[in-house]
Amino acid sequence: MLKVGFDSVLMMTFRQHVTPTGLMARVSGTMRVLFTGAVALGSATAGALAATLGIRWALGAFAACLAGVWIPIALSPVRRMTAFGTGPQPGFMAPVGRSSARCP
Repeated sequence: MLKVGFDSVLMMTFRQHVTPTGLMARVSGTMRVLFTGAVALGSATAGALAATLGIRWALGAFAACLAGVWIPIALSPVRRMTAFGTGPQPGFMAPVGRSSARCP
């Protein structure tokens, strides 16, 4: 549970720095809907899998999925960013409406 709270702070901070001010409410609302929907879908899937295969197999399946969560994160270009406003590679698209200079 500690990891979830820590990741939420990091994700929100990153989103606030790369999202243009005019889109902040839309992006925050969209992320909230996506995360709430993911919890609902995950709960329904867990219940269906546990009813079908049994609790032990359902827990094993979700543990295996959770063990592979790091793969897309490790391959993400966002992981290689060293500062806000700079991309990890020359082809990385900079956010619209934000300069790379930091505001005081």
